[in-house]
Amino acid sequence: MNIQEQVESIIKEAEEKITKITGCNCKLTENLNREISIEEFKKMIEREFDVKFTSIEGRSRINKIVVARHTYIWFSRKHFRKTFPSIAAELNRDHSSIMQAVKAVDNMIETKDPLYYSHINFLKQKLHYNETETN
Repeated sequence: MNIQEQVESIIKEAEEKITKITGCNCKLTENLNREISIEEFKKMIEREFDVKFTSIEGRSRINKIVVARHTYIWFSRKHFRKTFPSIAAELNRDHSSIMQAVKAVDNMIETKDPLYYSHINFLKQKLHYNETETN
């Protein structure tokens, strides 16, 4: 039995025990491999940075909003594979601004800048982000 089969067996056993105890049909893996939509991701960004998405779409230069905006742009490009022009149109920006934001976040990740690094890693975990997606 390989590791994946062992994990699946353990999860199934846990589901059965929870169902027996609670009487509710429990499925622990129901949403495990489900893709997160861009709309759901926008809500994640709002929660993670405690900002409204309308602020991200706006012109504010408040640091918290800029970090949220750049993070959204970076994931839009790297995870959701949106084009620079489509991200620019969505945020009412020039495509070169979007390219600059992606480059800035790449640099922040590379240097493990604390301002971005923890947010990026948290969101990567939530998205089940695979590093090979960007290559």
